[in-house]
Amino acid sequence: MKLSILTPSKKILVEQEVSDVFAPGVEGQIEILPEHSNFITELKTGVIRWKTDGAWGAAAISYGWLEIFDNKISVLADVSELATEIDEQRAKAAETKAFKKVTEGGMSDEEFRKYELKLQRAMSRVNALKSAH
Repeated sequence: MKLSILTPSKKILVEQEVSDVFAPGVEGQIEILPEHSNFITELKTGVIRWKTDGAWGAAAISYGWLEIFDNKISVLADVSELATEIDEQRAKAAETKAFKKVTEGGMSDEEFRKYELKLQRAMSRVNALKSAH
């Protein structure tokens, strides 16, 4: 199978040969193996993982879509970052800051949703780092 991860501003992976993929579907984790049926599904913010030559790779994604067509997997994400490119200290600091804002309260619904999304993105970046080890 070949995996591509694309964002509006960057090509994260282009037709990487993979044998297994896990993606954060909106209704739960999706595993994709060779010869999977063709389909399109929505993805939530989280971590996408793939296996290449026995080693696992990972990337954080922020919302998107996944399409499987003829053994080619295309992920179109708003934002994505390979685990190998994530600054661990910066990711953990962003997670701590967003968690503090969400838990302290006193915000409008709009502000709360903004920080909740920031927390989800920060957590996906930290989790991508953990998945890559």
